[in-house]
Amino acid sequence: MDVVLKKRVSILFLAANPKDTTRLRLDEEIRSIDQALRQAEFRDHFDIKQQPAIRVTDLQTHLLRYKPDIVHFSGHGSTSSEIILEDNLGNSCPVSARALSQLFSVLKDNIRCVVLNACYSEEQAQAIAEHIDCVIGMSTAIGDKAAISFATAFYQALGFGRDVKTAFDLGCVQIDLESLGGQDTPKLLAIKNNPSDIVFVDGSSVPLASWTQGQKIREMASRLLRNLENFRYASLEDISKAAGIPFQRAYAELRASYDEWEIAISPHLGPNECEEVRKIGQERLGMKALAKEVMSLRGKIITYTKAALSSLHEI
Repeated sequence: MDVVLKKRVSILFLAANPKDTTRLRLDEEIRSIDQALRQAEFRDHFDIKQQPAIRVTDLQTHLLRYKPDIVHFSGHGSTSSEIILEDNLGNSCPVSARALSQLFSVLKDNIRCVVLNACYSEEQAQAIAEHIDCVIGMSTAIGDKAAISFATAFYQALGFGRDVKTAFDLGCVQIDLESLGGQDTPKLLAIKNNPSDIVFVDGSSVPLASWTQGQKIREMASRLLRNLENFRYASLEDISKAAGIPFQRAYAELRASYDEWEIAISPHLGPNECEEVRKIGQERLGMKALAKEVMSLRGKIITYTKAALSSLHEI
């Protein structure tokens, strides 16, 4: 059996829901995946990085920056076998199977698995599978609930040390258990390897030292506070100037950094603290609330970061 890594397994969650497409529950999908991994036996061995509103111009950058072991795309797919990313204006920008295949043929060194959780993505998956060990795509349209259920069960199984084939089968079974329909829609493609032999982490993996977790929490808190600082300005123009990027993208990066920070600290907080952190993200990180909430949010972030580090005995 091929146990892939003895370091933290990096999952890059890429999401796109262009403003001219039907609204998807992408936030619910990443939250469900994260929760499933948090509850798994080997939860400390997985690290999720997420990038919302992914643009075509961002794709290579994120793959180069994060060097993921697993790439997960969630969004729309077209009947022409294209995944739909965003252009610079937030509108749809289709990406062909040929272009994706070429991209992964170049950036294949560290990537072992690609999940295309989007309608009509089987053809793209087949093209990518020429270069990547195992790829999952959808043979036809798949509903929001079914897509979320599949992904949640798939990553939960990986988090308990199961191989890719077993995790895939459990994802399909979960769709059926919930009577959502479409349990045969996901397709697992592995041309060069047996997915039953690919395990991302098992009991022989070396436990991660607590200082590594603490370092990660500090880095994420610093990034979040930097992103938050841009929003102390009064006007959208001033915020864009301070951030050096358009307001909408600055806000998307703030939300992404908050979600990553929340994921990192939650396993080290009590239930009440976790609930407070969740409420802050839902109620006080909206665009309209930010201007008057920046300073109080900053204090809360520092407080809960210290609490998480304290549980790791790093304060």
